[in-house]
Amino acid sequence: MFFFLNSGKCGTSVYYKLLKDGTLILSGYGEMGRYIGMDNAPLRWQLLWDKVRFIVIEGNVTLISAWAFEGWKLLESVITNNNITEIGSGAFRNCYRLSSITLSNSLRKIEYGAFYGCSSLKSITIPNSVYLIDDHAFSECRSLTSVTLGVSVFKIGKGTFSDCSSLETIIIPNSVTSIGEYAFFSCTSLTSITISNSVTFIGGSAFHCCASLESITIPNKVTKIGERPFWGCVSLVSIVSLNPTPPEIEKEDLGVNYETCTLKVPIYSQSAYRNHPAWSKFKNIEGVF
Repeated sequence: MFFFLNSGKCGTSVYYKLLKDGTLILSGYGEMGRYIGMDNAPLRWQLLWDKVRFIVIEGNVTLISAWAFEGWKLLESVITNNNITEIGSGAFRNCYRLSSITLSNSLRKIEYGAFYGCSSLKSITIPNSVYLIDDHAFSECRSLTSVTLGVSVFKIGKGTFSDCSSLETIIIPNSVTSIGEYAFFSCTSLTSITISNSVTFIGGSAFHCCASLESITIPNKVTKIGERPFWGCVSLVSIVSLNPTPPEIEKEDLGVNYETCTLKVPIYSQSAYRNHPAWSKFKNIEGVF
């Protein structure tokens, strides 16, 4: 038999109850209450932050509101229903013990900093329904080794996976058209990234200090690259640029070691790259395909 330690409302038609084992159950329908920071939430809700270990969202709840569970220090796992369409900004920010979350197949948006600082989160699978992963959504998830992106995501936002220092490999799906600045900043364990042919823009410092990255292929539709996307990539020895027309580079600086990093381009485009003010900085330019 379970005993309720705390219960109440957290939205017009959303209800919660805390079980003795530390499980928080949300039920009802519609959106959770929107509180701008924990201090603005009802007192009974504030009292949950150091008591909840597990969250189960049932019924027809559709929104996890911004900052709803920010800093809940004991939270370990979250299971959502299949009706959640949005996870609000900072919803699980700095939930340091959160190691497991099951996302709804109806999820559409993961807002700014939703999982920022969830340093125990080891893997995440983004459902195919998600089209928006906002800036810094998974920043400083330092145990994150595996990310599977759904086929509807249209951009990787600013700093989305920055400081994910355990992330080793990632595949960017064909739905993505841009990689934001600082997107993979200081992903120091990243050794492999596959960028889809749909990407047209790579932001400044996108791979800044990815110290384990040895090679990268820039797809043929990329036309613009921000400033110093590869600064601090001390292991980078090979860049393949598939666009026969050299992409424009902000401030004409990729941030690489132009002496030790080899540029590989379409064989009939060597002249264009060698005469470009930015790409011509490479000591070694090879036409290989």
